[in-house]
Amino acid sequence: MISRAQDSDHYHEHIDALREGKRQGMMRIMRIGMPDDCPAYLRMDALNEEWAQKNHGQSLRRLNERGGLSASEAAAIIERRRWRQMPIAFALDVVKRYAVSETP
Repeated sequence: MISRAQDSDHYHEHIDALREGKRQGMMRIMRIGMPDDCPAYLRMDALNEEWAQKNHGQSLRRLNERGGLSASEAAAIIERRRWRQMPIAFALDVVKRYAVSETP
């Protein structure tokens, strides 16, 4: 399981990378309490701007700037549906299909 401290370190590194113009086209996945094999990023082109607005009232860019999405939030946007709580394994199955390397 990924700890709060590990995810916090990852968040700060992510924000710094965004400020430097790195990681364009990558959405951060919040991983607190997630299994170690949870991807850190997924391809932004797998997401849908309209569904980000419907589910969160924010753009994908703003969500990324605020720290990213949970796996279940990302799965809902990928599948173009309303967010609902779902088992971690199901959310990870969707998110892993669009995972990208942490290297910008």
